[in-house]
Amino acid sequence: MTKYLLRHIQEVLEIIKRDWAVTDIAVTSDCSGESRAACAALVKDRPELVAPDCYAHEVKSTRSWGDLAEEEDGRVPVRTLDHFCVFEPESNSLVPFERLLTAEDPSSYRWVAVGVIGSYVEDPGEGEGEGEGEGEEEDEDESIADDTDQRVLLSKIIECDAHYPTKHDGIWTVDWKVYLRTEYAWYIVLRPAAFYARFYRHAWTCHRIAQTLLDAVTQELQISAAEVVRAVNTPPPMKDILRPTFDALGVTITEQELTANDMVSEMVLTARPALNIIRTGAISDVRPQRALPSMP
Repeated sequence: MTKYLLRHIQEVLEIIKRDWAVTDIAVTSDCSGESRAACAALVKDRPELVAPDCYAHEVKSTRSWGDLAEEEDGRVPVRTLDHFCVFEPESNSLVPFERLLTAEDPSSYRWVAVGVIGSYVEDPGEGEGEGEGEGEEEDEDESIADDTDQRVLLSKIIECDAHYPTKHDGIWTVDWKVYLRTEYAWYIVLRPAAFYARFYRHAWTCHRIAQTLLDAVTQELQISAAEVVRAVNTPPPMKDILRPTFDALGVTITEQELTANDMVSEMVLTARPALNIIRTGAISDVRPQRALPSMP
C-alpha cells in the first residue's frame, strides 16, 4: 500500500510540474501509517520538500498537548527543532535567522518554522555555571533527528530567545541555546535544513561570539580578540546538544572577521537584552516559564 501511494504521489507531482508549471514545496497527507510512511519515503528522496500532517490533525494535536501543559502549571513545554527552516508564509520566502535574533519588536514577526520535532530533558547540572556542554539530551538516538524524519509546520513564531540569563546563588549564567516560541511550546533550535544553512550560518556565528563575550562578562574576565576567536572555533563536547549544529555548519572565524562592522553591530544587538538583564537584575515576569522535565 505504501509503495503504491508513494508512486501515485510522485506521478501527481510530475503532473503539476509538467502541466501546471508549479514548483512543489510540500506534500500534505492524512495521519494514517501508510500515508506517513509514503511521505517519509518521498522526503528521503527529495529532502527539499516538507511533509506536515493535514491541518485539521495538526491543529488538534498541537492544541490538545499545548493546552494540557498550560493547564497543569502555566508553563510552556520545551521541545527541540531539528533540520529546520524559517519562512514568510505569504510569499514562501526564506527568512535570514539574524532577523529574528536582532528584531527589537517580536510583535512584528510574520514568520513560521518547519522542522523535525523532538523531546528534550534538561540535565540537572545544566545552567549552573559549569560552562557550555554540560547539559545533555534525553537520548542521542531519540533526540537527534534524522534529515529524513517527517517535518512539522509550527504555528506562528511569537518570540526568538537567545542568551537567556539566570541567576543562581548570586552568580549569573547565560544559556547557550537559541529558542523559538509559538503559542504552544518553546523549541530549541538545532541544525538547519541543508537548503537553509546559508540563512542560519551568519546568525549562528554572531550568536557564538556574543555568548563567548557574555560568559566573560558574567565571570568578570578580560578576554582578548584572539581568545574569542579560539573559543568560537572550538567545538562543543561530543555529547553537547549543540555539537551536531557546530559540525553541520562548520563555522570558523578570524580576528579580521570578528571586528568587521556588520559582525560587531549584529553581535551587540544580539547580546544587548541579556546585558540589560544582567546589569539591572530585572528578569521579566511576563515571559512564560519553560516546563523542563529533568533527568532522574
